[in-house]
Amino acid sequence: MTSDAHSELRDRLVARVEADLEHGHTHLAASRLNTWLERNPTDLDVRRRLGAVHHATGNWAQAGRWGFFAEDADPRDVAAFERAFPAAAARRRALRWPDTTTTPSHVEGRLSAIEDLPTRRARDADLRSSRTHGRVRDLVGGLGCLVGVLALGTVFVVGAVSVVRWLFS
Repeated sequence: MTSDAHSELRDRLVARVEADLEHGHTHLAASRLNTWLERNPTDLDVRRRLGAVHHATGNWAQAGRWGFFAEDADPRDVAAFERAFPAAAARRRALRWPDTTTTPSHVEGRLSAIEDLPTRRARDADLRSSRTHGRVRDLVGGLGCLVGVLALGTVFVVGAVSVVRWLFS
C-alpha cells in the first residue's frame, strides 16, 4: 500500500471516529481505533485518540495504556495503567509496541522506564513489608511481655498467699 493510500485510509478512519463520537458511540469509535492499531501499532496519533476515548468514558487504565507514549499523557491515567499491569513484562505486552528499528526516542525512553518501575515498586513494597513486619514483631513482643509479667505476678501472689496460710495455720 502506498503512503498516500495509507494516509487516505487513516483520514477516513479519523473522520468516522469523530462522527461516532459526535453521536455518542464511544464503543464503536474505540473498536475502529483498536482495529487500526492491530495493523499499525506504531501510529502514535491513533494511540493518543484511543486513549482520549477511554479517558472520556472513565476507563482510566485503558486511557493510560493507549496514551502512554503521548507526551501530554495524563499522569493519573498512566498511574492507573501501571496499577492494572504491575509487572513490567505484562505492561510491555499490553502496550503492544513492536520491536522496530524506527522507534521514536521519546517512545524508547518510556519503554526503557518500564524496566525501572518494577524495581522501584519492589523496593517500596519491601520497605512497606519491613515496616509492617516490624510493627507486628513489636506488637507480638509487647503482648508476650505482658503475658509473662501477668504469669509471674500470678505465681508471686499465689506463692505469697500460700506462705501466709502456712505460717498462720
